[in-house]
Amino acid sequence: MLIRCLLAFCLLYSGSAAACQYHDNRNFAAFGQFHPLAQRHLPSRPQAEFKVYHNRDIAVQTGDDRQLQLRYFLPLEYTHAKVSLVPSEAIRIDNLKPFNLIETRGNLDVTFRAEQPGTHSIVVALDAMIDNKPYSKLQRITITSG
Repeated sequence: MLIRCLLAFCLLYSGSAAACQYHDNRNFAAFGQFHPLAQRHLPSRPQAEFKVYHNRDIAVQTGDDRQLQLRYFLPLEYTHAKVSLVPSEAIRIDNLKPFNLIETRGNLDVTFRAEQPGTHSIVVALDAMIDNKPYSKLQRITITSG
């Protein structure tokens, strides 16, 4: 009787064992498709990026004030985010303080003036923290003054 019980247990247990990688699918074996062990080989979801949108090239008259609009998108994963502007020597920006970003999206308006004719630039520096690691990105705006 004991041998029959052991034989029955072995047959039932061997039928419920997990398959090898060639016979596995999402609903096979002990883990469902939403279990972390079943999802470990799936590609991870791409992370949203901190972005600032602006015109790349701007033509202005020398000595005239001009408005620059920066539109930003800040995903929730980012913290301590700020936008800084670094103008070249011939560009005057009245307020050079960094913009600390609190909302997830918005507009930043900046007034600048080209004081000499020629090609100049404004560097837009994005700084933030994501997963306790620093994130930094630089973007360039080319200004042609005539």
